[in-house]
Amino acid sequence: MAVNEILDKMEEDITKEEARRKRIKRAEEIFNRNIDSVIADLDNIPLMEGVDRNSWLFAGCRQDLEKARTRILKYIERVLR
Repeated sequence: MAVNEILDKMEEDITKEEARRKRIKRAEEIFNRNIDSVIADLDNIPLMEGVDRNSWLFAGCRQDLEKARTRILKYIERVLR
């Protein structure tokens, strides 16, 4: 393989990797916007009398959503390789 062919191949690989990174970033941005909306909706749920927004129920929901966010973002990156 000639040096120019090797350099062309390297440039092509870099371009593909850059495109992949952009796809992943875009997918992550869309997902994060959506999950942030779900978390905001959680704050708008009407509460029964005696239930505090800082109760274990709401704190647990937020923690579960953040854990799910982390797992899904890793999945997005893996799928878009």
